[in-house]
Amino acid sequence: MKKHLFLISALLLLALTQSKASVIIKNGLTHLHHLNNSGTQKGFILIANTGEKKQRVKLYFNDLSIECSGAINYTEPADNYGSLFPFINVDNSDITLEAHEEYKIIYEIDLSKGDVENRSLWSLIMVEVEEPIAIDKKTPGFEIGTKIRYAIQVVANVGKNTVNGLKFTDIKLGKDENQKRVIKITLKNDGEFLVYPKMELQVFDENGNEAKKVDISPRNVYPKNCQSLNIDLSDLALGNYKAVLFAEFEDDAIGVNLDLAL
Repeated sequence: MKKHLFLISALLLLALTQSKASVIIKNGLTHLHHLNNSGTQKGFILIANTGEKKQRVKLYFNDLSIECSGAINYTEPADNYGSLFPFINVDNSDITLEAHEEYKIIYEIDLSKGDVENRSLWSLIMVEVEEPIAIDKKTPGFEIGTKIRYAIQVVANVGKNTVNGLKFTDIKLGKDENQKRVIKITLKNDGEFLVYPKMELQVFDENGNEAKKVDISPRNVYPKNCQSLNIDLSDLALGNYKAVLFAEFEDDAIGVNLDLAL
């Protein structure tokens, strides 16, 4: 009997998968809800089959955590600090889409199931297309298939956030995977609510003239989690620079002065 080995690919970004997959997500990969401590709220994920043949889609839950080392962990539901899984359900976990059909996946958050303090809860709804988008037959007797999975982040902010806990835990010069000079930044959220800060790096030469300015798009930093990023400095000439790094979310802002020796 011919064996089929399907290796499910790592989570793929929306911009990458939309061009390859016939099943797409039409209303974003992050869904944010605001509730009181015993509230309920519904949301939906809009999926569409843009192809010419029927597609089967399966749903399941994962939890997400991001360590300060940069490691991204996808774990079993309810394993994670702040898991939303005990309070969320979907109306259908096995969907067949006809060609050119759209479908609303309805989910409900019900906080009356437990005593929830003011904080953010979050989990992933995984949307997996059953049919692989590519088959590799390099090894005789085996087929390696790449499937599309979308990770939909569903976040419930319970109550009102009063204190953010942003801080930089690590800032250092280094090189990225392409051996370009970068500044490596790790930002941690010690608070209880999701934050998505704007960041900015300003670099000045020895004469005080601005040599570089970088605006960094907001990215989710979950409670007790981190976000790490690299900023390219390869366009700067070798030398000594002063820099200021800012992170700002709502009324909370932090900044640090840096000396850069390139």
